[in-house]
This record gives sequence, structure tokens and C-alpha cells, in this order.
Amino acid sequence: MTATKTRPRLTRKDWLINGKTSHSYLLDCDCRRYTSTDPHKVPGVTTILSALPGPPPSWGADVAAKIVLNEWDQVAEMPALDRYEYLKGAPDRYMNEAAERGTKIHKMGEALAWGEAPDVPDEIRGPVEAYARLLDDWQVEPVATEFPVAMTPERAAALGIGSAAWAGTADLAARIGVRDNAFAYIDVKTGNSVQNKTGLQLTGYDFADLWQPDGPESETTDKPRAELMYVAHIGPDSARMLPVTLGGLRELKYLAYLRMSMRWQQDHDWWYRKRGPEPLIGEAEQP
Repeated sequence: MTATKTRPRLTRKDWLINGKTSHSYLLDCDCRRYTSTDPHKVPGVTTILSALPGPPPSWGADVAAKIVLNEWDQVAEMPALDRYEYLKGAPDRYMNEAAERGTKIHKMGEALAWGEAPDVPDEIRGPVEAYARLLDDWQVEPVATEFPVAMTPERAAALGIGSAAWAGTADLAARIGVRDNAFAYIDVKTGNSVQNKTGLQLTGYDFADLWQPDGPESETTDKPRAELMYVAHIGPDSARMLPVTLGGLRELKYLAYLRMSMRWQQDHDWWYRKRGPEPLIGEAEQP
């Protein structure tokens, strides 16, 4: 594997929003303009997957109802407007707290994968220790952690899914000792459940041709394909390894269609309208 000797094609920018690390990506290519303001910006795989339906509307109501049930004394003493704002913000607070907790566990897990002994806060000691046991039990030998990947337009065209590019940050590439040292991509999840769309996420990473396993200067376009894919699902005091079916052309096409759907939504959504084409629905006319 020969690293790039020129300026890397892929640039990742990191953002910390509400305790969660987010990324944006620039790719030196004709990227079919993800945004009209920057023709080199490409969407992340997780952003593409946001085109799929999210939690049902009842989810937020359930979070607010539990707040009333568990914090009634505190809520009852609030002025009416404060009570309204507090309950209205409950779903966002829940998501932000879960994201911040997940980010901490990810960072601890990355250190553990490389054999380090991080100073683990008490509030996440259970899941971190569970992840450590999983790494030992499965004899996980890391190849790269938290590394950027990209599907270049050239690769997409060769695969027959158009020429739209995407990028992403994969959690872990590793050799799995108990699976005859098979090369695997592993996504770490810390939520209550694992959704099927994670399979599309890993497929997008697996078929990407460009990666930076050890920083921008390590960039190559010969990223190895996975022999196995897993989700490491980390709970409060236990962890499990969930196998993910290796995706093929069908899954890649689904991802490409979702990218098109996301692009259409952004082009015609009011939030992006000033940067996109004319809206399909015009202003009211007089007879």
C-alpha cells in the first residue's frame, strides 16, 4: 500500500455539536454538487441515511411523558411557560445526552482497541469495560480507527451506480482472531437498538475506494474490501457482536437512490431554497 505523495483528495472537518463529534467532507472531484456553495463538498453516509424515516412521532411524546412521570415534583413547581419549554425540549436533551455519552464511549473504545488504558469516567465504566471484554473475547487486532473513507465518482461509475460521491468516518477496521484473522469493518453502536440501515452504512464504507487509515498523508485508493462486517452493540454492562451481511450492488443502488432523494429534498426544502433551484410550488396567483 503506497500512500499519496500529493495533496490528499479527501479533507475531513470535525465539529463538536452538543457534545457529539460531527464531520463534513470535501473531495477533489467533479462531485455533482452536493451543495451549490461548494462543488467539492460531498455528503457523509450517515447524512444520506437521514433520508430514511426517523423515529415515529410518538417517540418524543414518550420522552416528555416519562419526564412528567419521573420529575413531577420539579415540573409542577415551574411557571407554566417554563414547564412548556422544559417538556418541549425533553426529546432534544435526551438525544444530546445520548450522543455525548456515545462519543465518550467511542473515544474510550478507540483507546482500548490500541491496547491503551484510558482513565474511564465512572458514569460510563460499565459499557467501556463491556467493550474491553468484547475486544479480548473476539481477539480484535485494529488496523485503523475513526478513519475517513470516500466513494470517488470514478469508483461509483465503475460500479454502475452513477458518478455521485460520498464519504464517511468508519469506527474500526480490524483483524478478528476468532474468525481466522478475517479483515472486518466494525461499527460501534451505543443506543438501545441497532437499525437495519447500519448495514447500508457499512456497505457504503466497504465499497469506498479511498481511505486515510493513519491521517491525511496515508491516503490511498486501494482500500481493502471486508471479509466480514459487524456491529459492536455496547449496552450499560454488556456488549455483543452482531454480524452484518456483506452488501452488494443492490445495497449500493439503494444508497445511491437515497443520496438522490436527500439531494432533491435539500434542493427544494425552504431551508436550502436560497441556494437551490426554483421551488416546484410557486407563489399564489390572482385570477
